[in-house]
Amino acid sequence: MKILETHTRHILAFGLLILTWVMIGVFLIYTNAYQSIYDRSLSLTNSAEEQHQQIQLLQKKCGTFYCYTGDEFINLYETFITSRNQHAHQNTSITGNLFVDEYLRNIAEERGYIKRMSVDPSLLVEYNNLLILPEVRNAYLNLRNKASEEGISIHLVSAFRTFEDQRKLFISQLSVADIELIPTGIYDDEINRVLSVTALPGYSKHHEGHTLDFACGDDYLVFEFKDTDCYTWMSQNNYEVIKRFGFIPSYPQDVEKQGPSPEAWEYVYIDREMMR
Repeated sequence: MKILETHTRHILAFGLLILTWVMIGVFLIYTNAYQSIYDRSLSLTNSAEEQHQQIQLLQKKCGTFYCYTGDEFINLYETFITSRNQHAHQNTSITGNLFVDEYLRNIAEERGYIKRMSVDPSLLVEYNNLLILPEVRNAYLNLRNKASEEGISIHLVSAFRTFEDQRKLFISQLSVADIELIPTGIYDDEINRVLSVTALPGYSKHHEGHTLDFACGDDYLVFEFKDTDCYTWMSQNNYEVIKRFGFIPSYPQDVEKQGPSPEAWEYVYIDREMMR
């Protein structure tokens, strides 16, 4: 009997020893795992900080303001406009045919157009038969006066547009024999031709109140604006001159799927402090 009790105690002692070593092993495994996670987290943090520092070093200045790529100009405006108080977007009729309108919207969105909201019309003032936000008008006048001092003649040809204004503009440029046949795809080339220069109603930045179209000299010269002295003066050194007055290109060069083709004549007004 005593032999059995002694044997049992030995087994229990051995079992406790094994259990102790197992617990120590588990503890060491978890400790190493935690250290590994901590080290990796620290490495990622350091990597993010290094990347941020690299970005700061790479972001060079073009005069007083930072230089921007076409995509960065687009992001600047979108960041700015989302902070504005806008009226909610509503799908507006384009042709009067729901199926045709939906087809047109699908093509526009495939090109990169995005739905736009409208500025509160009560905030607008009239200037030269155009509706415009006071701060945008003032910035334009300051820019125009600066240009005039340097022998450059720019003038404003378009500002805020209602959805109905945009609808009439789009339809006036669309040349199709039978609107009802648009969903068949036979007019896709014509639709894309118009969309390359004109947005659908509800998709134009002109609805948002911060967008202006410029012309140069005594002529309208909108579509030819890129070939004018005005554009050369405005676009030099990454648009340094117009940045001083809060303007940046609306649809710049080298941006894929932004809606229309690059529009040298269209500019948007933002908070210039965002560019410093």
